[in-house]
Amino acid sequence: IAKGKVLRMGRSVAYSEASLFDADGALVSKASATFKLLPKS
Repeated sequence: IAKGKVLRMGRSVAYSEASLFDADGALVSKASATFKLLPKS
């Protein structure tokens, strides 16, 4: 099972986090990412 969420979203930058769990519900992996948001063209 994977769960993800946006921690903070500004006008130009977004911060997110994801967690991966096994069948027993134990945390297997965790990741975070930073995204640069570009204007629509």
